[in-house]
Amino acid sequence: MRGSWQALWRPQVKEVTAVSDISFSLEKGELLAFIGPNGAGKSTTIKMLTGILHPSGGEASVMGYTPWR
Repeated sequence: MRGSWQALWRPQVKEVTAVSDISFSLEKGELLAFIGPNGAGKSTTIKMLTGILHPSGGEASVMGYTPWR
């Protein structure tokens, strides 16, 4: 019970690198399949490319634009 109270008032914060060192480009008419195991950062990458999430470091561009600006 003591651990439950402690977790409620002082939760442990763990920093996780969701996406690291990814790069790709597509030409007109090309398709991209984005596959990988659970927790690989697929959804996080898509969210950054659509502007839903802002990366804590690095950059992303879609058709020359920064999605979150």
